[in-house]
Amino acid sequence: MTSIAPLLRTLMALGLMLGLVFTVEPLVLASEGQGSPRIVQLARPGSPEATVQAALVAALETDEIKAFEAYIALVHPSRKRNTPRRGKAKKKTDSKSRSVELIRRYSWKRFRAQVRDYVLPESNGGFTMARMDPPTLTPTTQRVRIFVAPTNNTRRTLPPPIRLERSGERWLITANSL
Repeated sequence: MTSIAPLLRTLMALGLMLGLVFTVEPLVLASEGQGSPRIVQLARPGSPEATVQAALVAALETDEIKAFEAYIALVHPSRKRNTPRRGKAKKKTDSKSRSVELIRRYSWKRFRAQVRDYVLPESNGGFTMARMDPPTLTPTTQRVRIFVAPTNNTRRTLPPPIRLERSGERWLITANSL
């Protein structure tokens, strides 16, 4: 594997001479074997990227009820199951509603409030994937993390992950840090 240090030094020197300021983070990510950031505009159906894009589109929906219904359909069934409250008997009607209500109050509320930081301008749910862990999927891959770059917010510097897990043939969200 060749070092990219000479290339970086040349680019920085050229940038300084031209008075340009730029980041070399994509080059560093590529050299670390993590893959370079890539723009996802039309994700391949059935891919983890498609689930992330569908979640972003759901969060942009103006109708709150429709938006949450679309999002919760993308959440893994294991996250919608309920654990009984301490000291209380579990009610049949309470089994899903409590977990779903917690998702609505916390992760959904934050995700919906910050979605515009991650969606590319003038796109329908397009986003910049900073990296994916693992970088390549195999038929046996069960879990993946997609790190979404906050392209529209200069105060955010680190791309947070969305964790997905297989559920049959679909990739569904198990945790969302956006």
